[in-house]
Amino acid sequence: MDYGEFVEKYNSNKITVRVDRNKAGFMLEDPTLMPQHFRAQQAKLRALGFGGVIAGIALFFFVQWWIALTVLILAFYIFPRAQKQAADAVLNASLYNPLVYHTAIANAVFDIQEV
Repeated sequence: MDYGEFVEKYNSNKITVRVDRNKAGFMLEDPTLMPQHFRAQQAKLRALGFGGVIAGIALFFFVQWWIALTVLILAFYIFPRAQKQAADAVLNASLYNPLVYHTAIANAVFDIQEV
């Protein structure tokens, strides 16, 4: 499926696109491929997740255990959100940039199915 056909069918809901979340995260690492605002959002989510894990572990030594556990649970909740954001970012960028679409197809990031 070429780019024009992909955009037309996606916008008219004739296809469904499943995005591989893990592969989408790797596409966000390329600064020449993905828009900067998507990359910045991803960096913030990852930093918040990793910072929350570190803070949660450190809090076990300074506050009550349930506060530290709550921080850890919230931090671990951020990682699936970061993966979802990466998948959404790649899909949205591919609708406006043929290079992103072709790269996603070449790396098997998209699973496109007719409705």
